[in-house]
Amino acid sequence: MDFGKIFISSILNPSVEDLRPERNEARDVIDSFGFLKAWAFETAPASTENLDQSYLRHVEECDVFILILGVKVTAPVNAEWLRAKKLKKPTLVFVKSVAQRDAETVDVLDALNRKYASFNTIGGLKQSVKSALEQTLVMGILFVYKVSDSIGQGDIA
Repeated sequence: MDFGKIFISSILNPSVEDLRPERNEARDVIDSFGFLKAWAFETAPASTENLDQSYLRHVEECDVFILILGVKVTAPVNAEWLRAKKLKKPTLVFVKSVAQRDAETVDVLDALNRKYASFNTIGGLKQSVKSALEQTLVMGILFVYKVSDSIGQGDIA
């Protein structure tokens, strides 16, 4: 069975910012769909690839890119979202409510130019990820339906 691959991006370094609970929750929501498979760096096996390629390859292969932001971003997070944007990956952004966000993170949000969902709690993130994935899946099904309907009517060569 083929699975839709969902890449989860966020800070992983708890000394910078601890978003591990948010990543775990997003992964649980994704995996609950049964036909979707979360990809997260911390659950990946050891690899012979160089460090950057070991995760950026998965951005290239993913069907949907999820970005979870808090106060800060790191160089790996920047590399991930820039690669996803360059490849025009469907991107879902979830932004943790914090007292103050650093300027680089605000710049990332501006550069992404995406409607994002804010959350205050893990439960809020869970519902936001679930709703966003459901909407993304429905939009994809409708697109396929419309394209196949157009092809059936001879509108697309």
